[in-house]
Amino acid sequence: EGLDVIRSHHERWDGSGYPNLIGGTKIPMGGRIFAVADTLDAMTSDRPYRDAFSWDTATKEILSQSGRQFDPIVVEVFEGIEPKLRRIHEEIEVVVRQTFPNPEIVGHTPYAQRRPVGEQ
Repeated sequence: EGLDVIRSHHERWDGSGYPNLIGGTKIPMGGRIFAVADTLDAMTSDRPYRDAFSWDTATKEILSQSGRQFDPIVVEVFEGIEPKLRRIHEEIEVVVRQTFPNPEIVGHTPYAQRRPVGEQ
C-alpha cells in the first residue's frame, strides 16, 4: 500500500497526471492526501534552483487546484486544518533558526525571504 501512495501522488484529480494518467477516485486515497502534503512541503521549502514560496502562496495554490490537481474533499479537509499546520510549520522554523543560526554553513536557507509565485 505504501508503494501505491508513492506511485500515485503525481496523478491529478482531472486525470492528467503521471505515471498512469488515472484520475478521481481511481487514485488511491493515500496518494491524494500525499499529493497535497508534498505540494505544500515542496512549495514552502528552499530548492537549489529557487527560494521557498510563502505559506500563503502555497495555500492559495493548493486551494486553486481543487478539482483539477487535487481531490476536492482532500483540499476541503486541508483548508480546515491549515491554521494548525501553519502553527506547526512556524514552530519548526523557530527550532531550525535556533539550531542553524548561520544557514549558509549547512547550505540551506530554511527561513529565506519568501517570494510570491512568479517572482523568480
